[in-house]
Amino acid sequence: MNWDDVRIFLAIADHGSLAGAARQLHVNHSTVFRRLNAIEDDLNVRLFERLPRGYVLTAAGEDMLESARRVEADIADIERHIVGREVQLRGSVRVTTTEAVADAYLTRAIVDFCERYPEIVVELVVGYQVYDLSKREADVAIRPGLRPPEHLIARKLARLRWALYASDAYAQRYGVPASVTQLPGHRFIAFSDQVVAGLSFGWARELARDGEIVFLSNNLLVQREAACAGLGLAALPTYVGDQSPRLRRLFNLGDDMALDLWLLTHPDLRNTARIKAFNDFIVQAVTRDRAVLEGAP
Repeated sequence: MNWDDVRIFLAIADHGSLAGAARQLHVNHSTVFRRLNAIEDDLNVRLFERLPRGYVLTAAGEDMLESARRVEADIADIERHIVGREVQLRGSVRVTTTEAVADAYLTRAIVDFCERYPEIVVELVVGYQVYDLSKREADVAIRPGLRPPEHLIARKLARLRWALYASDAYAQRYGVPASVTQLPGHRFIAFSDQVVAGLSFGWARELARDGEIVFLSNNLLVQREAACAGLGLAALPTYVGDQSPRLRRLFNLGDDMALDLWLLTHPDLRNTARIKAFNDFIVQAVTRDRAVLEGAP
């Protein structure tokens, strides 16, 4: 077997379908189907049961999975060490962050970076999915959280505080609370998922406990737009809520609801020239503009 065979096997095992594996590997469905059949023919063993609910590992497939994971880890280790030796300011940097951070600040900072380093191409992947830096799924992660993973190099960028927001339309129709004690009876926009990417947002539901939840979403930008339309009150990070001229900040929420914004890199890549240039640029940009992310009181 070669590494491509192992990648295809692992992709099918991870997704439980040919379609999911094809999306991950950026090939078409028929290619994955053909390659899997060839692998099983070469090994003279069936690795997956083809069931109505998807592709499920056979006993032989489960035996192979452990070895394949070790191969995957070894290949990723080799790639990181090779990339870590690069000294030229050219190539690509894959960055992952949340949609809210990208929208409020990071995209503009990356535009400035690309103008300074025109031979470095930045790929920005947004969403709440946590990409594994050890597997080179991304080179840099910029994530909100309470504490960073111990196996990664972490630099704290900012303290992200939250506040309660309302539109003028909501204020005219329902009035606005001046403190937490005046929240009962109001209409609220809240998280549909109380845990997103390992972060708990159950406190957002607690704020609305004595009121009426009228809209749910797992996306902060969607929640902001619903609040702008006057649908209800929304608890938002100040860097999200303050971006909209259609919202007014009513009052800040407790510091126990705040999160830190971390810049994360794998140790093997810390001295890669293009990645170090990107990380240093972002740290300097945030230091200069920290008030944008942290929000003035």
